[in-house]
Amino acid sequence: MAGELKFKFDQLNDLDRTFQSSTKAVPIIIQRVLTLALRPVRDQLRSFIPTTTGRMAKSFNLSVRRRRGVITAKIGFLRNKRVSKNTAIASGVLQHGGATPKRGAYLWIPVSRNRLADGAAEVTPRQLIDSGHGFVKISKSGNKIAFLRVGDNAFPMFVLKTSVRQSRPPVPIEQRVEAALPEITDEIPETIRQVIEAKRAVSNLENF
Repeated sequence: MAGELKFKFDQLNDLDRTFQSSTKAVPIIIQRVLTLALRPVRDQLRSFIPTTTGRMAKSFNLSVRRRRGVITAKIGFLRNKRVSKNTAIASGVLQHGGATPKRGAYLWIPVSRNRLADGAAEVTPRQLIDSGHGFVKISKSGNKIAFLRVGDNAFPMFVLKTSVRQSRPPVPIEQRVEAALPEITDEIPETIRQVIEAKRAVSNLENF
């Protein structure tokens, strides 16, 4: 396991050999064990993430949360308000091998002339529609293209797709996590036993 297990024993006051009575302490230990055990898995999976802009790589992370005694672990693209829509779509394609729109009928994929350095659209679909100068036309190859009319010229801004698929397999998150789980689940009871012994040793020293 990478890293070092460290605990404040005042967090583990109820830790007892009877795990059922250790309702607060055991989840704290499990959370820490999972975090340390899954970090190498996360780091290995990062090699599958394109680093052209760095945005997707930054959003790919590990989360191990403890709430009301329930531990939830997740490895993947963690979304927040700072993640652009385009980055969210691209990360979905990498993680699941494809993407479909959550709202509306189409994914609006910005073309290169309408794409910022981080892959987000410079002119958003909403801005294009609200401008009153946007229109959609079907290309000779059958693709729907959203254009922006400027004077007598029309510039392509988005390709509209009902879904997108990538040719290569998705990032093997589930396979790597499943492969690591047997060792992690074996490690948790042993770690709890070691922490119990360490806590007892500390208590003996304090009472000496």
